[in-house]
Amino acid sequence: MARGRKRERKIKIKVSDILNPELQDVFVGVNGRHWLIKVGSVVEIPESVYEALQHAEIDKVLPNGQVIRVKRYNVEVLGIEGEDIGAPTPSSVEQATEETLSPS
Repeated sequence: MARGRKRERKIKIKVSDILNPELQDVFVGVNGRHWLIKVGSVVEIPESVYEALQHAEIDKVLPNGQVIRVKRYNVEVLGIEGEDIGAPTPSSVEQATEETLSPS
């Protein structure tokens, strides 16, 4: 853990492609740090990354021309560090790949 950086609790999630069957891996950036989350896999991510996924929305145009905001990703929470949410948890958990990209 870097100096000055508060340790975040981890959230165990699964991002499914149910909302978008063509969805590949999901790239998330928070405060200069970046993660690549494999769709369909169970991963543990920091809480701030989970919050970014929850706030990601897209515009959808309905057949009548009305535009609505919808969630971009279907995120299933399987566990929260330090809490018992009563959900079954798979035995194998992957770590989301954190990529630290240098500024352009």
